[in-house]
Amino acid sequence: MRTQIINLYYEKVKDKKDFDNDYENLDNNDIGRVYAFIRRNRIPVQLEYINCLTCEEEFHKVDTEADIILLYGDNTCREASYYISENLKQRKPNALIGLTGRFATEAGDPILNDCRDMDFILMEYPEYPFLDLIRGIEEGKTIEELGKEHPHIKTQKYREGKTFCNTDINLFPWADRSYLRYENGMTAYLCGSQGCLGNCSFCRISNHNLKWSGRSPQDIANEIIHIYETKGVKFFALKDCSMEDPGDIGKERLKQLCLALLEYPVRFGFRGYIRAESFHDTPEDKEIIKLLYEAGFRVILIGIEAGNDEDLIYYNKRARTKDNEEAIRLFREAGIDPIYGFIMINPHTTADKMKKNFEFLVKYKDFHLDDYINALRIFYNTPIFHQLKSEGLLEGSMDYKEYYDYKFEDSYVKTVFDFTREYFHDKKELTVRDLEFWDTIHLFYRMKSTVGDLGKVDEAMEELKVKLADRMAEYFEPLYMRRNMQECRNNYDKFKEDMVKLYEEAENLKLRLIRINLKSSKVI
Repeated sequence: MRTQIINLYYEKVKDKKDFDNDYENLDNNDIGRVYAFIRRNRIPVQLEYINCLTCEEEFHKVDTEADIILLYGDNTCREASYYISENLKQRKPNALIGLTGRFATEAGDPILNDCRDMDFILMEYPEYPFLDLIRGIEEGKTIEELGKEHPHIKTQKYREGKTFCNTDINLFPWADRSYLRYENGMTAYLCGSQGCLGNCSFCRISNHNLKWSGRSPQDIANEIIHIYETKGVKFFALKDCSMEDPGDIGKERLKQLCLALLEYPVRFGFRGYIRAESFHDTPEDKEIIKLLYEAGFRVILIGIEAGNDEDLIYYNKRARTKDNEEAIRLFREAGIDPIYGFIMINPHTTADKMKKNFEFLVKYKDFHLDDYINALRIFYNTPIFHQLKSEGLLEGSMDYKEYYDYKFEDSYVKTVFDFTREYFHDKKELTVRDLEFWDTIHLFYRMKSTVGDLGKVDEAMEELKVKLADRMAEYFEPLYMRRNMQECRNNYDKFKEDMVKLYEEAENLKLRLIRINLKSSKVI
């Protein structure tokens, strides 16, 4: 039996050759683990990567003689997965093709409705369901027989009652990375745990009451060292929903991970996620934050989400504004920059809440344009999706393909939403440049962690971040503080001109970072 796994990734640049371009989209720890797990069970399987933007040109990578093909991708890869399914069925009608991943888990029913050539959906985590599917087909079962009896396999006919496959992470092997071409500057992803102890209303994980399971600190450290020794990668992104889970035990586990890494003679760099309410101004927590810095963390990702308690309660966040402020202060004092997810607007936002959100961003010198204009994305089948649907706030076209097709209770908030969509979304120049700057920021943090002394470039980057934050605070002040949208419209051309100059400074800093790397002759 021929089996193939295809990782669908979305990469706007078709041919990346430059050092500074990041191949992070290619390193899919999730699909690498599925691949390793199937191979560990002595089942022959191929793995391919296909860019959704060049799907038609790369269709030759699809094994048209395969009996089973499993696609992995998110909502941006939806159309590519449909294209592959339809074209494969034309060539081999009896081939079985399915989709997995968080997007597929949540939106399996409408996906199967829209693509009748897709035979199955594997609920996350897909390792054991995929193994069961392969063995079942080998035993002569049909896909619909498997769909009828298996709790984690959804088919065209059998969809009801399917659940998330809640499996201990320690039952899985390390992700296989043999197929990756690691370029200079690449980030490697890995998971130290799975499941989440948070319960955010907008999150796709929160539907499932997942049991948390975590690997030992030494096992995580061993994988990091193995990746470095075999691939030369020195910067790692930890995909854990929150690195310090579960509670005090989790913080001790994080501490032991840092200590294990510090025993190795090479210094690595890291980024990862934490929850703000987990860290407080105590000697114990300060010690852990200090160890994170020593182990190579120069940036940390926090789901701040809002600058007011009302929105935090609406999002079912455990943290309150005071927790977010304390976490930002503690990590900054330790030399670790917190960057965060932030939602300026949601269907229940009021002008006063937007004002508080804006004041929070200004207070903490937020330099990410998206934070000033970001609206809540509504993921299909999440708690907040069902809540808004029951309140009649979802528009008629709102389905698994849409994120923003909802109504607003406050008329001024609706005009702000429309204004930001008109001026900043749909690949407008400043939005694109903001995303490009975000790539530069991650490059900057990688090099701070792994190269070390960046000299005047470090100082110049910090100054640039402040300039960006101050210019955005000045421009958006009429919109959020005085409700004067017309002033923002009138000042947009000048704002755009100033921001473009600042982003050009960022591009120059990127070139300086590249030269520093080449001069140091270190792989980052």
